[in-house]
Amino acid sequence: MPRTAKEFVERTLHQLAFENRDVAVQFVPSPASGATPEFFRDCNAVIIRPTDNISTSTELFQHCARPLHIYSVSAGSDHLSQFSDTALYYRQHCEGISNERGVAAFNFLLAKTLLARLPANINNVRLGRFRAMPDQTNLVGKTWLLLGSGKQVKHMLNFGFFTGIKKFIVHNERIDECKFRGCLEKLKWTAGRSLVVSKEQLSAKIEIEGPVDGVKQTVMEIVGERDWRKHGGEIDIVSIHVPLSTAKGNVHDSNAGFVNEKWLSNLTNKPVLINTGRGPLLNEGAVLDALRDGRLSGVAVDVLDAKVEKKSQSSESALWTEYARSGSKVKNLLVTPHIAGSADGDVLPMWKMMLGKLATAISEGGPR
Repeated sequence: MPRTAKEFVERTLHQLAFENRDVAVQFVPSPASGATPEFFRDCNAVIIRPTDNISTSTELFQHCARPLHIYSVSAGSDHLSQFSDTALYYRQHCEGISNERGVAAFNFLLAKTLLARLPANINNVRLGRFRAMPDQTNLVGKTWLLLGSGKQVKHMLNFGFFTGIKKFIVHNERIDECKFRGCLEKLKWTAGRSLVVSKEQLSAKIEIEGPVDGVKQTVMEIVGERDWRKHGGEIDIVSIHVPLSTAKGNVHDSNAGFVNEKWLSNLTNKPVLINTGRGPLLNEGAVLDALRDGRLSGVAVDVLDAKVEKKSQSSESALWTEYARSGSKVKNLLVTPHIAGSADGDVLPMWKMMLGKLATAISEGGPR
């Protein structure tokens, strides 16, 4: 049995080529950004990942046979928007597969890594899997602000039960009892009867019996907040889980620049900031200023603006410029290559789905 996604992909593609002798399989040389348009000459189908530069440029496919079938190993289709559904391109992504759990897990990894790099935590670290016991993490006793109340937040709250987080603040300007209880959906199965939800306000807590006389003690607290600013002085970690565009009826409001200078001024406890959402959610200049003057203790980003991500060297991103200039010398700035969605084993089922679709297309006389 293949042990990694790479082994599975190689074995499956070779099997497809063996069973269909008129099918030729080629692997893009590493790095993928080094591939030229000529490499794809006479190609009928391309399997791409959202982290590949080939997913952001139609120029690489100018010599491909038409129509070109594009199979994307991704839960979303945003990065395929430039390939319109015409006779030239047929797009398919991994619909039905969610990577929210992986993104949530990656947020915990980034938080632990950032805190491990900060002097105050240098002797309180045992990095390991995100489901480590509380005494093995440097998240014990922390207060975490979650910006958003969607599917990722459900997983974040569930994971928090295993990491010693003291308090989660779930922020949504329109949060109500229904939304708040929805955020607790996964946690209630993990925590069971120890999860107590307040009917009077948007709050919950996990209580366990103490060692003396069975007195219950609160080990984790969750608060739903429309206005998180009153908690600004206690927040240790901030992570972003809001969409770039929010629909209100037929109108779409952009959340670009959601985290800006004014927003950052409400954080008074020098927290660390994590963004695994969309790059434009951050005003990078304001974030970098806050990092430099100490208002933020650390920053980790898995995403940058799309026009920045497809350039290995770009001055359009203040955070990337700082990271590229200083490299590992900056202990409180992390930039990861858009891999959050692959953090919890989501890649293999995505590859299985896409290769299954390709095999079906071949058997039905499709892309050859």
